[in-house]
Amino acid sequence: MIDAVDVLEFSDETGKRAVYEEFSFRDLGGGDVTVRNESHAEPAEHEHTVHVVGGIPSDCTCKADTYHDGACKHRVALALRPALLEAAEAGDTEPALATDGGLPDHLTTMSTLTGGEVVHCQTCGGEGDSLADVDHHEDCPDAEGSA
Repeated sequence: MIDAVDVLEFSDETGKRAVYEEFSFRDLGGGDVTVRNESHAEPAEHEHTVHVVGGIPSDCTCKADTYHDGACKHRVALALRPALLEAAEAGDTEPALATDGGLPDHLTTMSTLTGGEVVHCQTCGGEGDSLADVDHHEDCPDAEGSA
């Protein structure tokens, strides 16, 4: 397997941020992975989609990947996790990474760099540390009876 970190070009600062900032990942299927920066006070506002081609994070929806030279921290953070790259590269239309089987279909778990997990609602974006803690928006159509 190709070492994606060796293929990507990025600055030392970007590499440091990819290692030290806390990221969570969600396989969307079809070679796309959501990368969320959990270090921010509002993580949902810092969530981007990284596309994987040939085992390499090829592009990201963030502004830094568009307007700066080299790979952004989201692409590098994903490149540092070969198991996630492999799952994303499977190219399935359905996500390849398993979620907690006890969760309703609209909820997923996202692993954090510190080894924890966050339960995330795919419908409204609400999240929490456990199923009971998911902070659904009042108008989320899937919230009733899920927590």
